[in-house]
Amino acid sequence: MLRKSKIRLLASMIFILALAFVCSVGAEEEVKFDPAKEKSVVFLNPTSDEVFGSVAGKVSAKQLAANTGGTGATALYGFSTGVSKEKGSFKLGVLLADVTITLKANDKEKSKAALKALIDGLGKLRAPAEMIESFSNLNGAMAQATDVKVLADAVVPIMRPFINKFVTEQGMLEYLTLGEHCEGIKLVASRADANNIKELQAALVQPEAAQNFVDMLSKKPGTPEGVTKALNELAALKAAEVTDLRSVAKIKGCVDNILQFMS
Repeated sequence: MLRKSKIRLLASMIFILALAFVCSVGAEEEVKFDPAKEKSVVFLNPTSDEVFGSVAGKVSAKQLAANTGGTGATALYGFSTGVSKEKGSFKLGVLLADVTITLKANDKEKSKAALKALIDGLGKLRAPAEMIESFSNLNGAMAQATDVKVLADAVVPIMRPFINKFVTEQGMLEYLTLGEHCEGIKLVASRADANNIKELQAALVQPEAAQNFVDMLSKKPGTPEGVTKALNELAALKAAEVTDLRSVAKIKGCVDNILQFMS
């Protein structure tokens, strides 16, 4: 009974924080959508939540969360001072994917680490102070929860619209969605084995999404050539060709290259 009360309390805190942030943002005239920028972005690619959902029952959230954070060139936790808007927005997408899956996995420490890094990144990218404060309060609520899995369907849906709005105003939504997309595929690819490749094909092989990114990012001068090359390789893939671990390694190699170029 006490546990249920704590869950209800946390849910209420999240709702109140979201409401307060909506009101505070609405009260400031300088924080607005630019309709021209908003209409210039056609978002068709699946979110990481949809990627993870497509493999539910085939790979557990705990297995996927085990590979969050990255190592070496793909260690994206941490924003350097003066990070570009392109790379910073990409990293926000990676972290949004990691917050999503670590909450679903009920991994409190990884969830806190990912959300803390995301908040730090928003600060480096000069996001509105009210937004950063509200997300910090969410992190505090998460720290007090004994079961963060119950927050999985509440925290990210609250955060996503505000993050999308902020990066859209910067003209960087494509990079945010690319980061989230790549991290989702990377985590799924890391759990592929000889017995489950066919079941994971829908998540791993997304040529339409890759081509959509190529089309959108071709208009962005800040896109590294290596990113475009890797996306073109992903866009050329067909599900029927992904039948063994070698083909999965090719997908993961393309995604890792994008992660490295955008780190």
